This record gives sequence, C-alpha cells and structure tokens, in this order.
Amino acid sequence: MAPKKNVGKKGNVSKSPAVVDALFPTSMSKEELEKHIVHLREELDWEQEEHNYFQLEHDMMHTLWEITCWQLEEKRAELCNKDWEVEEQHQVEIKVYKQKVKHLLYKHQENLTELTAESILYMKLAQGMELQKDKFSLKVKLVRNGF
Repeated sequence: MAPKKNVGKKGNVSKSPAVVDALFPTSMSKEELEKHIVHLREELDWEQEEHNYFQLEHDMMHTLWEITCWQLEEKRAELCNKDWEVEEQHQVEIKVYKQKVKHLLYKHQENLTELTAESILYMKLAQGMELQKDKFSLKVKLVRNGF
C-alpha cells in the first residue's frame, strides 16, 4: 500500500513532492544534480506507489461493482420466480374454491329438489287424507240421515 497522508490535521504536513530548486539544471553543480536526480527518483517511486495503490483500489471497486450488479440481477430473477410461484399457487387456490362453490351449489340444488318433491308428496297425502275425512264425514251424515 502507498504511504498514508496526514490530510486535514493541523501541524502535520503530508509527505508530498516539494518543488525542487527553481534553478536550471545547467546552473547546478554535479552534487546538486545528483541530489536532484535522487530526489526525482524518490518522487517517481512515490508516485508509482500511489498510482499502483489507487489502481488496486479502482480495480477492487470495479470488481465489487460487477459482483454487486450480478447479485442484484440474481435476486431480481429469484424475486420474479417467487412472484410467478405465488401467482400460480393463487390461481390453484381460486380454482379449488370455485370447485367447492360449484359442489355446494349442486348439493344445495339437490337438497332443494328433494325437499320440493317431499313437500309435494306430503301435500298430496294431506289432500288425500282430507278427502278421506270428507268422505267419511259424508258417509256418517248419510248414515245419520238414513240414506
């Protein structure tokens, strides 16, 4: 990793390349040029380390982004499948309830028909008994009147 900078703290100055003497290389002595070369190499090394560090950070962020996008698509597909399963189950439940209602309506109609037939039968029986009663009472009247 690259060296960390102390940014934003009072009193601490971060290690950053400083502007080297404003002299032209032709006006420098051999020792000054060598120091300047060493300083420039150190600065180059430091910049390369920084570049490598930030490139690694960039690559990690890019990889994380790709993984996250892939996971998001996977979760969306799972959600779509779950929605489909729930809808399919719902349709099955609706079909079952419709069948139950149809069966109940059939049973209700069957009971209604049976009760209607029984009531007609009992009405006929009651009418028949009433006719027999009337016949009997007429016979009793005829016998009383002497016919």
